[in-house]
Amino acid sequence: MTGMPFLTSRVMVIITRYSRRNKDGKIKILGSEDSICPICGYRLTFRGTCRRKAVIPADTVGKNGRDVQKVEYILRVLVCRRCGKTHRELPSELVPYKRHSLSLICQEIESPILHVMPAPHCA
Repeated sequence: MTGMPFLTSRVMVIITRYSRRNKDGKIKILGSEDSICPICGYRLTFRGTCRRKAVIPADTVGKNGRDVQKVEYILRVLVCRRCGKTHRELPSELVPYKRHSLSLICQEIESPILHVMPAPHCA
């Protein structure tokens, strides 16, 4: 595995077919397919859960005038019995290692720049 050190650490398994369950203000993600190890191709088995905080678009504008909300996801932690690596099942709406959802990142990229503020030392 020389040349690819990122494969020896945590690798997220992106899932597109899953169900969402709201439980105590948290969103529980349950994959509806068998997940495959991205390192060796073997079937992953359930090991436990973990929490992941994320910022997603809000249904309505909140009291603070913002149109985003912070939520907590409960994700499944899976382990490969062949290579022993641990993986997390990540829904396709989240981006690995980022706090903001994919839709929020796309909104920021596509939004026009309203104004550019000069740096304080340039004014």
